[in-house]
Amino acid sequence: MNFPNIDLLFSEIEKRGFSLNNVKRRQLSGYIDLLEKFNRTTNVISRADIDFVCPRHIYDSLAPLFFNLIKPESRILDLGSGGGLPSIPLSIFLPDCKFDLLDSRGKKARFLERVSLSLNLDNIRVFNQRLEDFSFSGYDFLSARAFLSIGRVLPYARVFLSSKGKIAFFKGPNVEIEISSLKDFIKKTGFLRPKIIPYRNYDSDIEFNLVIFQKI
Repeated sequence: MNFPNIDLLFSEIEKRGFSLNNVKRRQLSGYIDLLEKFNRTTNVISRADIDFVCPRHIYDSLAPLFFNLIKPESRILDLGSGGGLPSIPLSIFLPDCKFDLLDSRGKKARFLERVSLSLNLDNIRVFNQRLEDFSFSGYDFLSARAFLSIGRVLPYARVFLSSKGKIAFFKGPNVEIEISSLKDFIKKTGFLRPKIIPYRNYDSDIEFNLVIFQKI
């Protein structure tokens, strides 16, 4: 499928200071095509969102890149990876980083494997496991987008992260309400007070937030 707004996506990414060579353009285009194709049967992302995949999913997933949150050669774990957002777009722009994609649903995990092979993303591994059963640790950065609540994820994140490692939650407006209810819990779990980074996608005036927790 030829998404009419893909050139706008490329333009908006370049406005943020990130160049797009032919390889990156092909990989992003190929990923969007795979999302559209498999979404007909697997519901990889919300079917209501497929026409807005460029601004609301691809561009949105690159927010940690735009704010320079990921160090070179980081080990990254994407929790509840689903359709590969944010990990697939990030892995295209961060080929020196190693990405582990975790999802408990077999259909989603198989889709992620297909994407990795089709796009020649050799910096990706896929794990078809539940959060509770995953046993790897030592990660520098974790991502959680459209996943569980902050309170449910933080105890696991502490185990998965290396010392001073960070986790980024992709959240909508009014995230302060969720955070304020967890004030004492956050400290007991072993994290510093979170940093909230507001941002907007280029097709909307709605303010989204990256909520960054650093392990003590």
